[in-house]
Amino acid sequence: MDPKYTSEILERLQKQNDLLMDAYRSMSHELHKLQIEEELLMHKFYEFTKQAEHQNIEEVTTLEFDGDGGFLMAVGSSSGKVLIYDLRSSYPIRIKDHIPILDIKRIEPTGTINDICVFSDSGLMLLALDGNQIPSYFIPALGPAPKWCSYLENLMEEMEEGAQTTIYDDFRFLT
Repeated sequence: MDPKYTSEILERLQKQNDLLMDAYRSMSHELHKLQIEEELLMHKFYEFTKQAEHQNIEEVTTLEFDGDGGFLMAVGSSSGKVLIYDLRSSYPIRIKDHIPILDIKRIEPTGTINDICVFSDSGLMLLALDGNQIPSYFIPALGPAPKWCSYLENLMEEMEEGAQTTIYDDFRFLT
């Protein structure tokens, strides 16, 4: 090895060593944050199950975290209750009791859901997708239509009226 280049090589090795140590510290810090986050989530899950026992929820059947920040969690029970929690609180934000006889239908839009806007105290929701369209969904079981969108209620009433059958619907008359 040429002594003339030894100092340059040593400097580059030292610089690479410093960069690698910075990356190591950064990765160690991120891993530590993830471990703390995992412990907090496990603690919250324990709190939810304990609280579920006190609220007479039969059995937790499903859990789902929101995809973005992970601060919201939905807990489904065998008794038909859906509880929405903010992980920063021990109490549910919302409790929805649906009829267990009815299946909960999945909304499967075309594209990735980036955000959901549910109008408060209503069954209307808008989805922000990757595309340029914003699909809207109205689910009467979640709540009424907003006041500015009352035509949805009328539309639902018309659909219910149109679904009624009369005694003679299955008969064919010959004249």
